[in-house]
Amino acid sequence: MAVQGDFSLIRLEDGVLNVTLAPPTSIQGWSIVWTLQKRFGYTDAPIAVRSCASGFYGTSGISLVDAGQGRFAVTIRGSDTSGLNFGNYAQSAVRTDSGYRTVLTDGYLELGAGIG
Repeated sequence: MAVQGDFSLIRLEDGVLNVTLAPPTSIQGWSIVWTLQKRFGYTDAPIAVRSCASGFYGTSGISLVDAGQGRFAVTIRGSDTSGLNFGNYAQSAVRTDSGYRTVLTDGYLELGAGIG
């Protein structure tokens, strides 16, 4: 079910990662955690973490766009990328409900420089 989710972002700019599960799967009531790390398998604290728990959609950076079709959005703030070097960073969203640990999306965030 994991969806490859590579995307680009300019350092210090806000952005949104839109995720659509394939095949479409209801995520109503799921707990989801998204992390941004230096690389996959990195054991230090993540650079950024967003979460969504049943009944609290969007309060921690993940908003359900269409729960019935498995669509959600992760908000990334410019402050999350402050001080980071340009390059690729690992990102993933995981279902974390008790009894489940399912990777929903993973891929790379390419952090680039703006023009000017």
